Amino acid sequence: MLRTGAILCPHPRGIGDYCCAKSRTGRWLVRFALVGDRTAKTGYALILALLILLFYPAFVWLINSWLSNPYYTHGFLVPLIVALFLWRQWPQFSGPARQHGSLVGLLVTVAGLSVVVWAMRWLNYFAVTLSLIVVLIGILLYLEGWPRLKHWLFPLSFLALMVPLPFVDLASPWFESFTAQSATALARLVGISAVQQGGEIMLPNTTIAVGAPCSGLRSLVTMITVGIGWIYIVEGRAGAKMLLLLAIIPLVAFSNVLRIAILLGVAVTLGEEAALSYYHDWSSPILFLLALALMLLIGSLLGCSRVRDDIF
Repeated sequence: MLRTGAILCPHPRGIGDYCCAKSRTGRWLVRFALVGDRTAKTGYALILALLILLFYPAFVWLINSWLSNPYYTHGFLVPLIVALFLWRQWPQFSGPARQHGSLVGLLVTVAGLSVVVWAMRWLNYFAVTLSLIVVLIGILLYLEGWPRLKHWLFPLSFLALMVPLPFVDLASPWFESFTAQSATALARLVGISAVQQGGEIMLPNTTIAVGAPCSGLRSLVTMITVGIGWIYIVEGRAGAKMLLLLAIIPLVAFSNVLRIAILLGVAVTLGEEAALSYYHDWSSPILFLLALALMLLIGSLLGCSRVRDDIF
């Protein structure tokens, strides 16, 4: 009986040793996880420092472009918006287990660095800056895996909208001519005598020249950035979002043509000085807000108005 009891009821000391061993194992596992986390943070800090050193000339070019390029004065806001998106998507990013060692991620990183080496040789900082985004995506794909990266892929790709396109100015003459022609036609509909020649509109008392600032191209570049960001944060079908994105160009064009047509009316009734010194200055932001309001209205009609819960 005693022997049976000893078998059924092991010595209390054995229970204590087992519990202590399990407790020590748990503490070692926690310490190992913390060490791994600190190692990952240290590794990413080193990678970030190396990327800053490598891309420093491109960063200088990018900031100078934001300060001097009238089409990309909004460029400073893009990294801040991306940082917000990454922060809000952090729970989804950190949820899946890390799957490092992706061959595709390694190939993407090498391809991006190859373009950087080539572009640096020719001082093509446009290509260098875009390659930085590719390198970032490749590094995260290699070190973290696709289940994590997919939650950050769009925010990282959104960074491309902060890079000034080198050929934007080439589209300006076409937009100038289109705006002048359309504004002249709209002015004639309301009885204003106007004749358009190229980028100039001749009125009975003055001549208005539609230059690059009045072409609507600046508003279009900014509005595309705003529209793509809005499409990302709202819920809706992919087809509806695509229609909303395609609607941005005619919305901006309509708003700008309406602005110039009203300017022609002001010039005829109040004179050239009132049109160019007063109306011209405040009408641009107001008509931009009109285009933004129309975009939100169309988005609501398409079912793309509710902001995603995981963003805000």
